[in-house]
Amino acid sequence: MKIAFTGHTNIEKCCKNILINSGNTTNLKDYDLINDGEVYNIKAWNMVYDHLEKFIKMLIEKYGKISIISGGARGIDEIVANVALNLNLDLYLFIPGSDSWYLNREKSRGIRAQSIDLYRLFNYKKCIKYNIYKTYCNKTYKFVNFARNQAMVDNCHIMYSYKIYDSTGTDNAIKLASEQEKYEGNIPNILNLI
Repeated sequence: MKIAFTGHTNIEKCCKNILINSGNTTNLKDYDLINDGEVYNIKAWNMVYDHLEKFIKMLIEKYGKISIISGGARGIDEIVANVALNLNLDLYLFIPGSDSWYLNREKSRGIRAQSIDLYRLFNYKKCIKYNIYKTYCNKTYKFVNFARNQAMVDNCHIMYSYKIYDSTGTDNAIKLASEQEKYEGNIPNILNLI
């Protein structure tokens, strides 16, 4: 069973929203972005990692052997890939564009869009990497990440999101998965986090 995940690159904002929704606003500053997106806020990383690890273990219990599909971006994509590494699962990375283009991209809205630790993911022995370009399956997409989202949906059995606030890329992936009846739900809702 190949399971794709989509979600936010700015996990710090995501975690703040979870805390606000739960009424736990005492430590909001602890979840501020560190160093303009070049590193993670460790509290935010750990919070999201714990949620994703718990959820993926539930999926393993439900389906048995699973493989993870990740889009290789900072945030949810990277964290879910790290859960796959730590649980020794097969990992499929769908990288938008060439490796060099992707690794050297400019920041998007002040935050690094690509995975911070992409080379470690590339070197994982159970990782298969695909480079997806703006023209995918004879269709040219406005943004390369939308082509990547389509490739992820085309290659998964089901998809889950980790979405707390509106996000163009995440919303696009959810829409594509829903059109193919592969979207299974939003992890924060499933785990009663929001």
